[in-house]
Amino acid sequence: MAGGVRASICASSEWTCSNGADRVHIKGNDMNILLVEDDELIRYAAQEFMRERGHSVTVAANAEGAMEILRRSPADVLVTDVGLPGMSGDVFAAEARALQPSLRIVFATGLDRISDPRDGAGPVVLRKPYDADALEAALKAAR
Repeated sequence: MAGGVRASICASSEWTCSNGADRVHIKGNDMNILLVEDDELIRYAAQEFMRERGHSVTVAANAEGAMEILRRSPADVLVTDVGLPGMSGDVFAAEARALQPSLRIVFATGLDRISDPRDGAGPVVLRKPYDADALEAALKAAR
């Protein structure tokens, strides 16, 4: 990530990440996205990238917090890191898809292989590290 992005992320005072289920609602006119990422800098940057492209984004730092959010508020797309602490992103995606069968999934990972919670449309794989254009392409593929 570029130094300027890191500086703006670290200087932000309106975004906190203390309990694993922090909600940040960003008004948008496109997709309703649940972003699950344990790395604070990646989570913030991805959230900003999606917001700038007009999406509504809710964030969580772990699968357990994300499941609480998903139970209260359905999403169009789940963007999840695979290597989450506790419940992994691929296991969470399978549980989330069981709860909401129409949920489209984007796995953000640097791993070569991941589990496939295929009960409908297959997941999109977004290779880390990624930039805003790759993220948007993954979201478009998930539509």
